[in-house]
Amino acid sequence: MTDRRMIVTADDLGADSVINEAIVDSLLRGLATHASLLVNMAGFEDACARTLAAGLQDRIGLHLNLTEGQPVSARMRDCPRFSVDGLFRFPTRFTGFFPLSRSETLAMEEEIRAQITRAREHGLPLTHLDSHHHFHTELSVGGTVLSVARTMRIPRVRPARNCGRGTRTIRRVKHAAYNRKLTASGLRQVEYFGSIDDIIWLLNAPHAGRPLTVEIMIHPAGERDGPVIDGTTLVPLTEKLAELQIAVNRGNASGLPGS
Repeated sequence: MTDRRMIVTADDLGADSVINEAIVDSLLRGLATHASLLVNMAGFEDACARTLAAGLQDRIGLHLNLTEGQPVSARMRDCPRFSVDGLFRFPTRFTGFFPLSRSETLAMEEEIRAQITRAREHGLPLTHLDSHHHFHTELSVGGTVLSVARTMRIPRVRPARNCGRGTRTIRRVKHAAYNRKLTASGLRQVEYFGSIDDIIWLLNAPHAGRPLTVEIMIHPAGERDGPVIDGTTLVPLTEKLAELQIAVNRGNASGLPGS
């Protein structure tokens, strides 16, 4: 298992200055290998300034946001399928199952391009793409996201969650379909994606003796100048990553990147 590769991605960079501080600190301390940036939220400019000052620009990807805040492009702001009163509609459980019209697809394409362009204009080349609320994996959205990502030379796109406990059958089927499409696109670089607990579950599974490639999603948070916590479990992030390291060591793996 010494060939195992782990990408640890801190989501929601750009949400606000406190989260930005926690994420940049996590990158500098080796608690995360990458971060994903929201370009349409209040902390965007602050996030760009912090990452560039710290020399982290080559570890930042796009956290594509089609579900919260104001769209970047005018066409998306005027698209009632996605927006109301100039703000993104929050998706329902079944939003992604309904096909898009041609005009809706074009609005989404324009918005994805606009978000990628905005990040690059601020000095961030973008190492990868994932999305807020995992919306890029939805059936009506995924194909368009992958097409734009290829055209705009995004190197890597996050898979849908495919490990851990408690996933319903319909979601497993949907995620498997998306992941097959991602593999065919040539933009998939890891086999598995999930939270820290999902990956611990995976490492303890019977097949864990073979080399695995995984991406782990974390949400660094905390009070300013306080300890960085895992925003999902409200446990100090160092403790959660220590749990993960124990699972890695149990399989004689070489350890986490940056540890």
